[in-house]
Amino acid sequence: MSNKKNQRKIIFVGSVAGSPLIDVYSDLFYDERAEFIEILPRVNNPILRAIRMIHCSERVNNIINLPFKTKWHSALDDMEWAQNVEYHIVFIGPSYSKRPMSFWYSLKKKYNVKYSVYLLSSYDSYDCKLHKRAESINEFESKIGFEHILTTQPGDAEKYGYVLCHYCCSMIDGNASDVIENDLYLINNSKGRLKQFLDVYECARQNDVKSFFRITGVKKEEQLYPNEIIYNKGISYKETVKEIKKANCLFEILGRAQTSPSMHYFEAVLYNKKLLTDNKDVVNLPFYNPEYMHYYDSPKDIDWDWVKEQVPVDYHYDGRFSPTRLIDKIYELDEEKETDI
Repeated sequence: MSNKKNQRKIIFVGSVAGSPLIDVYSDLFYDERAEFIEILPRVNNPILRAIRMIHCSERVNNIINLPFKTKWHSALDDMEWAQNVEYHIVFIGPSYSKRPMSFWYSLKKKYNVKYSVYLLSSYDSYDCKLHKRAESINEFESKIGFEHILTTQPGDAEKYGYVLCHYCCSMIDGNASDVIENDLYLINNSKGRLKQFLDVYECARQNDVKSFFRITGVKKEEQLYPNEIIYNKGISYKETVKEIKKANCLFEILGRAQTSPSMHYFEAVLYNKKLLTDNKDVVNLPFYNPEYMHYYDSPKDIDWDWVKEQVPVDYHYDGRFSPTRLIDKIYELDEEKETDI
């Protein structure tokens, strides 16, 4: 068994251009059992970047499957595949859609390759325009097959029988001081929650709470307090961590159909920050501490004095959210499957 285990290699494949995945999964760079590959590496030329964005767009390719997407070279194309190694490719989200199905089928046919997918969002959260993206999970499963379908959403695990896993989050330095500059911090895509964000922001203003909000996906005509709230300006994850470290309390509103905590819950634990959340199940989460985490149902329920009060916070984090624990889980699932055979 040990010899076979030494011949295994887990490859996490993610589409990280313009996203924080490469930093969130940075712990993988120090674990010899796995490798992280960007299926679409960064392109510095803005014109080529725009062309690639259209060429590899999930929305576009749901309408017409454009050819030659493999021309956008990545480390995946430079890999030296060995016949005596068992490869387990784990797609982070539907990143497999960035290559044609024939690419993954051919790879499995040539080498000892199996596939799993790790879904970060709820299957049911896709809107009508993106529903084919969700259906492609079933398409990949029927044509090629997934070894495991893992999800961060308890509702999906119960409804579809997926394997429940938590979000992954590596602790990074961020090169920031621990000086608190803001009482309440939010960075999020609006995704139908803009009114909720703004209701809390307005209530915070009325209670002399210094808030720092970054909200993306907001139309210009919907941008209230444009001189105070930063709209539609993305930053790197390292920059996000710098801002988190300067905040006293992180603010979380769950998305539609979301049954798991957002990244702000995990970041609060990793960086010892208070958390204000509308997730009523926060009391059942690991590291929950009523001194550090508050649930609210409406802005009038919020204890603004608690939000502003600066106290030492320590969750005694033990590393369990590291993506290296996801490697442990996959090994465990593989061994259970081998035992059942």
